Amino acid sequence: MIRFVCILLACMATLGCGSNRLAEEQDPLVPQGVKAIPVPPSDPRYNVFKSQRLYFTGKKASAWKIYGKRNDLVLKEYKSLELSFVTWLVRRHTKLGEIQAATTLARTLLQWADSNPQRHSTADRGNLRLAYANIRFVKEEYPVARALYDQIRTTAEFRHTLIQLEAELRIAEITRLMMDFDLATEQLATLANHADQNVKVRALFQLALVYHDQTDYEEALKYTRKGLKLAPDYVDLLLLEGKIGLKIRARPTVRPYQPPRIVVPGRRFKLYFATGDMGLAAMVTPVEVRVWTEPGGDEEFSRLFPFSDNIGKFVGIIMTELGTAKKHDGTLQVLKNDKVFYDFSEAFKEKHHIRSKAPIWSAVVSNASTKADSKKITREVKREKK
Repeated sequence: MIRFVCILLACMATLGCGSNRLAEEQDPLVPQGVKAIPVPPSDPRYNVFKSQRLYFTGKKASAWKIYGKRNDLVLKEYKSLELSFVTWLVRRHTKLGEIQAATTLARTLLQWADSNPQRHSTADRGNLRLAYANIRFVKEEYPVARALYDQIRTTAEFRHTLIQLEAELRIAEITRLMMDFDLATEQLATLANHADQNVKVRALFQLALVYHDQTDYEEALKYTRKGLKLAPDYVDLLLLEGKIGLKIRARPTVRPYQPPRIVVPGRRFKLYFATGDMGLAAMVTPVEVRVWTEPGGDEEFSRLFPFSDNIGKFVGIIMTELGTAKKHDGTLQVLKNDKVFYDFSEAFKEKHHIRSKAPIWSAVVSNASTKADSKKITREVKREKK
């Protein structure tokens, strides 16, 4: 537990380092034209050009501060600025939730770039289109965003580029968010085998999220570990692994009070469970369980109640009788050689995020007690057939 908490704290302290870097996140090279600022310091546009120079020298925090969100000046001077710099401004506005500023700037740039395709590189034009699609993604307009990403993916000039790969990753992410997990898994499996390590790691991260969203935490951990083997400092994977680790430790640890017992038909059968999960242990309301027999086929639902002052222990009772199954009549009918099982009801599991694969308890029906009443059961069965 301590290890996972430490991972979470350490990662949050360095959030943003080493994750989600693809085509649009590469550190820019300084273009020749931005080394000198074309206006004097007294000019209102000076800080915009200075911000651009700081951006290209890698000082992005200072660049954003100097820029001062002067969207109005950029909208007038964008033709004198580098497209990659202004696209970065769009991404920053989007990240900060300033959707109107990002949208206005992106649309202006798209019209300019489309009217002068030869003036800008394929990478710059692709990153601008990605930035515009990202705005719709952040607004959770997933069908529109997916259409924009798909348009980028199928554009001939972006084929076999990082731009296309970024669009494919985003499409897969939208598929996951729309809960089409099978399709998302299929899309991401291809990307997870890509030669580019960054693409591979990001696809593994998304695959981990696919299983996390389905609360299949063991399978999700397989993908976080694969990703961290390739990129040990990948923040998003470290955070997710820590989050999953905490959730696994919060699951109910269920154990019986004693070894499997004998069910004696006609007598009350006691149902027990104990848990180390503090959320369930603190419950004062009943716990619903499903009780069933195999191969007899009976099924009943019962409630377990907190057991005296023993925190985390619950107990309940269900009546049994020798006979053929009558589902949901409140009494468990058992036959010779039947096995009795019980587990949390599906409704209770869903409410408390429990993914138990094995029943809480199993027991066998006493052979001795069934022999005494076997003739009675035979007579009852014959009467029913008549």
